[in-house]
Amino acid sequence: MKQGRSVTAGFALNSYNLTVNPSGNGSGTITCPGLTTGTLPASMVYPYSTTPIAITAKPDTGSSFAGWSGGGCSGTGSCNVTIDQAKSVTASFTLNTYPLYVLKLGEGSGSVTGSGISCSGALCSGTYSYNTQVTLAATAETGHTFAGWSGGGCSGTGACTTTIRNLTKVSARFEPPTHDITVSLAGDGGGTVTSNPGGISCANLSCTGTAAFAYDSTVELLSTPDAISVFGGWSGACSGQSTCFTVISADKTVIATFNLAPKAMIGTTGYTSLNLAYIGAEVSGSTLLVLDAELTENLNMNSYKSITLKGGYKADYSGKSG
Repeated sequence: MKQGRSVTAGFALNSYNLTVNPSGNGSGTITCPGLTTGTLPASMVYPYSTTPIAITAKPDTGSSFAGWSGGGCSGTGSCNVTIDQAKSVTASFTLNTYPLYVLKLGEGSGSVTGSGISCSGALCSGTYSYNTQVTLAATAETGHTFAGWSGGGCSGTGACTTTIRNLTKVSARFEPPTHDITVSLAGDGGGTVTSNPGGISCANLSCTGTAAFAYDSTVELLSTPDAISVFGGWSGACSGQSTCFTVISADKTVIATFNLAPKAMIGTTGYTSLNLAYIGAEVSGSTLLVLDAELTENLNMNSYKSITLKGGYKADYSGKSG
């Protein structure tokens, strides 16, 4: 060697791959130095460093971050990776699950079925992953009616398809079968018949009142005679003279009879005219109770007996009007 020489040795830091892979049925993104999109899987190249690189995870809507594995990372906080060799990290995301509640409303009976759910009682539920579409079908029992859906974005009486993105409530309304009660009036008097619950209001002899009532419900029929009539009683599905109560099990017919009240009474005997009452007064001193009504007739008092007239009585002669 004729002169001195200088030699330079160059050293370069090794670079290593850092790979982040997803797992689970959910989804999400990550953030870390040098990564622009954050979508998974992701692969980055970093030079050797003893200073850890921080990776954070963000779940998508409807997912949860379940934690890290690999690369010395665990838990759900930041994953701090030291770049001293090629490393692989896994970010686990799970889909959230939410309950679907199905509530049956109404007095009727029926069932609701769908994927993962079957309801015969008043309330049932199922659990579904985020964004799952569930189709429900309603079936009414024989004679009953499915009236429709509410809640969960469902309406009408067809199939209910709802998308589960949070706690979801769906109601299915069933109505019981109905039967008709037909009321007609008879007799020479007048009055009205009404029902409780409402639906029937019949107020003249030519009236026929018909209304539908729910199966197994109890209907009360009330009779009210007019001022010059008395209630003669029920026939058909009811009998007697007290209020009619009937349980709805089939179509029914009820007849209410109203009779004209006697124009006069002697004791417990009624008379259709004052003349007949006068004749019926067998002895002097009889008292004739007279109906509170305008009575027009010619009296033939050709017997030698005295009577006492007391007017203004109610149709049932239980007392005076007013």
